[in-house]
Amino acid sequence: MITFKWTPPIQVPENATVVVREALVPMLFWTSVPVVRLVYEELTVVDRLVVESAIMLAPMRPEDVAEVTGIPAEVVTRIAERLTGLGLLDVDGGGYRAVAEVAGAALARLTVPEYRTVTMTFLFLPHTGDLVAYSPGSRGTTPPPLHRGAPAEHAPMPGGVSDFTDLLRSRIRARDVIGLPDDIVDAVEPAEPMRIEADCPAYRCSGWISGAGVARKLVLKVRESGGKAPVSLPLDGATRQAAEWTALADQAAHAGSAWVDSGGTVTVEREGPLDWVYRLDAAAAEAAGSELPLTPTVGLEIRTETCVLGVNVRLIAAEPAARRVFARHDAVRRLRNPGPGSLDPDALRGAIEQARAAYELAADDVTEDDVVDLLWTSGHWPQVYALRRDRDFCYD
Repeated sequence: MITFKWTPPIQVPENATVVVREALVPMLFWTSVPVVRLVYEELTVVDRLVVESAIMLAPMRPEDVAEVTGIPAEVVTRIAERLTGLGLLDVDGGGYRAVAEVAGAALARLTVPEYRTVTMTFLFLPHTGDLVAYSPGSRGTTPPPLHRGAPAEHAPMPGGVSDFTDLLRSRIRARDVIGLPDDIVDAVEPAEPMRIEADCPAYRCSGWISGAGVARKLVLKVRESGGKAPVSLPLDGATRQAAEWTALADQAAHAGSAWVDSGGTVTVEREGPLDWVYRLDAAAAEAAGSELPLTPTVGLEIRTETCVLGVNVRLIAAEPAARRVFARHDAVRRLRNPGPGSLDPDALRGAIEQARAAYELAADDVTEDDVVDLLWTSGHWPQVYALRRDRDFCYD
């Protein structure tokens, strides 16, 4: 369920397209996970000679090759054993026979596939299904320091996810792992099963999204263990989570729907990723004014059960009658700032004159009674008392 809350204007990080004011994000983190890397080893001239001999002689004996080429038989044997380990040859009695399909393909491309076990780090966001890979080495990507964060609570895992190796294997085969190098082709069954518990650690975060498409970046901050400064987590690969929050931020277009239901008209425009414009007629302005102060810019929180996003909304009066509603709120805003003890009729008249000027209104468009009534209905009773005390407590 999506709800809205109006707030003071929000602070926007530079280049942010979505501001995450608060979110509860389940995350799992695995290091040193064994996976299979496919590399192609180049065949040397001698390698090709041995493979071709195995095809033609079927089986090829090292001493036969040694007799023709002068290469020592023990050297040929070592080469043949290596090629057997690569799957190009099979042992046949005292010789070697080529594995037809594999050997022929290797000779055609002059390389042989080799499967090596390497380790990688993975981050899994079960709510959105983002699975992100981090490669070691100078060309790799640095994993986020999630181990330094303190989980706020635990969240239930989606159904059917109980073994990480099975999950990883299926996602590798579907090429559905963000940041996974093209040469990683499978997961390795570990000695101990990598079980996923029914509950997943969930971290209370704030942060922002910047950029779009493949250049989109997501940065979250989580509370560090021991209560220290928040830990910054760059999660650029969490594209599904970023897309979900981006789509949710678009719901800011509907925050004024209740004002329309009450009979008003609201025209909504988007000025930027985090900036919206609401143009209100008089009826919508009256309805809006019962929920929030009609200041030029207000903050808006878009809320679900698991996150709070923030945008800014510029409120504009779309007609003269709406300007009168805005001007009353403008005068109230000016009277709220001074302490009640400094308010008097002159201050009231000054606030009204400034509000009229700001909204280009005539003298009788905003009256003192209009403003005092709005102060009262808005709950600013000390200000009302300060403005009325000379009249209410005059005994002459």
